Amino acid sequence: MPEPLRLDTPSRAISRRDFIALIWKGLLWMISALGGTITLRFFTYPAPDERSASIDLGPVSNLSLNEPTLLPNGSAILIPTASGIKAFSLECTHLGCQVAYKRTHFVCPCHGSEFAIDGTVIKGPADRPLQALDIETSADGHLILRMGG
Repeated sequence: MPEPLRLDTPSRAISRRDFIALIWKGLLWMISALGGTITLRFFTYPAPDERSASIDLGPVSNLSLNEPTLLPNGSAILIPTASGIKAFSLECTHLGCQVAYKRTHFVCPCHGSEFAIDGTVIKGPADRPLQALDIETSADGHLILRMGG
C-alpha cells in the first residue's frame, strides 16, 4: 500500500544558486522583450504622410528678416532671408523625432543628428537633409505653406 500523503512535510527551500539563476532568466527575458519592442519600432516606422496640407501663415509682413519663425504646432520652421523665405520640416530624417532649433543649427534629441540652418546634415546618424517645404504667396499677400507631398 502506498504511503499516505503527509501535509506536515516541509517544502523544499530554493537554493541560492537556483534563486540567482531565476533572477538572471527573468532579467534576460525582460531585456529580450524590450529589445524586441525597440527593434519592431525601428522596422515599422511609418513613412511620412504624403498627403499635401496647405497652411495659411498670414501676411508676409508678419515675418522679420533673418528671424526664424516656428509654426505653432512645432512641425516646421520658416527662415526669411534676403534671398527669400525657406521652410523646413522639423522631423528628423533618421527616425522622425522632432528636431530642436538652436539658433545656428538643428539638433535631434533622440540620436544626436545635427542639421545646418539650410537643412543639410552636419552630423549623423541621419543621412538625408531636413525636408524643404514649398511656400507660395497668395493673391492677397498671404504665405501659404505646403506640408507633405
